[in-house]
Amino acid sequence: MKRIGGGKPGYFFNFAVTNKDDTAGADQRKWSIAVTEGEFQVLLTIIQQTMPDLLALSTKPQIQKEEEEFDGGAASSGSQGRKNTGRWNDSK
Repeated sequence: MKRIGGGKPGYFFNFAVTNKDDTAGADQRKWSIAVTEGEFQVLLTIIQQTMPDLLALSTKPQIQKEEEEFDGGAASSGSQGRKNTGRWNDSK
């Protein structure tokens, strides 16, 4: 990935695929895709929104909720009186 030159907003995504199964030698194919700044921002947003689900990070609030229900709610009835919102926030 590299920026489009000449002050134009956007990026080039360069891909190269080598087919090693070819008996006559390695066949290499190359692609270069131009992506505007707006398209890049859309791709970045999609990645940021889906990455926690792909890495199973979105299951932590569900696990915490199930543990609290199993304990009878004792885990959330601390002396601080904080309400568990189900969000993953380790800064508390």
